Amino acid sequence: MLNHIAITLPNGLSLSGWAGRGSSAKPWVVFVHGFASEWTENGLFTPVMSTLANSGFNVLSYDWRGLGESQGEFSSTVLQDHVSDLASVVDSLLVGGQPGTTQVHLLGFSLGCALIARYVQAKDPPVVSCIYLSPALRLRQCMWPRYTTPIYREQLDRDEVLTKVENGVRVGRQMIDDFWQTDLGNTAFRPDLPCLVCHGSMDARVSVDLTRDIVRVHRGKNLKFKVLDGASHSFRPEVKYRLKVNNLIRAWVTGGYIVRRPTVPQVGPQAAQAELELPGHGRGGSRGHHRGRP
Repeated sequence: MLNHIAITLPNGLSLSGWAGRGSSAKPWVVFVHGFASEWTENGLFTPVMSTLANSGFNVLSYDWRGLGESQGEFSSTVLQDHVSDLASVVDSLLVGGQPGTTQVHLLGFSLGCALIARYVQAKDPPVVSCIYLSPALRLRQCMWPRYTTPIYREQLDRDEVLTKVENGVRVGRQMIDDFWQTDLGNTAFRPDLPCLVCHGSMDARVSVDLTRDIVRVHRGKNLKFKVLDGASHSFRPEVKYRLKVNNLIRAWVTGGYIVRRPTVPQVGPQAAQAELELPGHGRGGSRGHHRGRP
C-alpha cells in the first residue's frame, strides 16, 4: 500500500511523494519521473512500485519541484535544482532513520536518468545501483530540438517561458538552455555502480541508438543493457513491454545487480568482464557548453 508523504527541502518548499514501506532488511527504490511529468510517470511506475512493495522493498516516488502536488514554480527551475532535490529526497530517508536506508536503488525514466547520473557523479551517495528506463542523457540531441521549434521559440522570445502542448506545463528559458549545454555521454555511468538500462527499439523521443553509443563508450563497466524490440519511449503499445520491464527491475533489485568478480585475477580470454548485454553487438559526456540561447 502506498501512502502520501511530504519531503521538506532545505529552502522550505515541500515535495509531494508516495511511499510504500516494506521490510527493514530490504533497500529503498527511489523513482524519478521524466520531464514535466508526475510521480506515476503516466502509470509506468505504479505497477513496478506495487510489485516491489509486495516483495518487501521500500519504494518512493515524488513529484519534481513545481509539478504535480509539489510546491514551487517549475518555470523558474534549472536541471541542477532537481538534482539537488533528488539529493534531499535520499537524505530524508537517511535522516528519518527509515528502514532499508543502508541500501538505495535509484530508478529514473527519460530525463529522470540525467538527474540520477549527475547526482551520483557529484557525491558519494548511499546508492547500490541505478536503473535507467529510456534514458535521456544527451540532452542537446534528444531534448533541445523538441523545445526549440518555431512555435516554442516565439513563446520564449516573447515571454521567456514556453507552455508544453501536451500538458500545459510552463518551462523557462533557463531549462531549455540547460538542454543545449548538457551532454552526459561520458559521465552517464559510474564504474563502481551497477546499472540496468532498458530502452525500446521504437522510441521516437529518445533514439535507442544514442543509448547504444553511450553503452559502447562505457564497455567493461557494470552495465546490463536490454533493448525491447518494438517498444516505444514509454514501453507501449503492447502490455507485454511494461510487464517485461517490471520483471527486469524486480530481478535486478533482488540480486541481479550484483556483479560477481573472480577472487583470483585471470588473464587471457578467460578473464572475467562486467556483465553487459548489447543485442547485435556481442558482450560488451562530458558536459558541453554553448553560450548561445535558443
